[in-house]
Amino acid sequence: MIHIDDYDVGDDVEAFCTSCRMDLNHRIVAKKGGEIIRVLCLTCEKEHKYRPPQAEKEAKAATKAASAKTKASRAAASAARKTKVKATRDEAAWVESIGADTGDHARPYAMSESFQEGILIMHSTFGLGRVKKVYHTGKMDVVFRSGTRLLACQKVKLEQT
Repeated sequence: MIHIDDYDVGDDVEAFCTSCRMDLNHRIVAKKGGEIIRVLCLTCEKEHKYRPPQAEKEAKAATKAASAKTKASRAAASAARKTKVKATRDEAAWVESIGADTGDHARPYAMSESFQEGILIMHSTFGLGRVKKVYHTGKMDVVFRSGTRLLACQKVKLEQT
């Protein structure tokens, strides 16, 4: 790694040449506040803004990419474990909810129907499920093998007293 403080105006330093499009030797032309500002390419003899060698940038990018890849793989593994645990819990809740029922008397699900808590329904996508809770807003929680889903149903009419 280059320590810019070690160089003065007139010294040679490796830098990326914008004309040659490669890392080449350059002569420092200007410094400001301890930083190299302008350099002169010793190959094409053009003066331009100092740019660190591409090899340094690529090494930093490779390190950053490897770090991101490691973080992504850890996150994916963690998500897979959580999903597996959640799926196991969901299936356990479904088995507990369904019990010994085979689903022979399950009502087919339709959004236009009204349902009561505790009845079995057969959904075309999610399969056999038991109504866990019915809300007066026209929605209900149903426990399926894949998890609890919020489904639409006919609104419950509130009793007037």
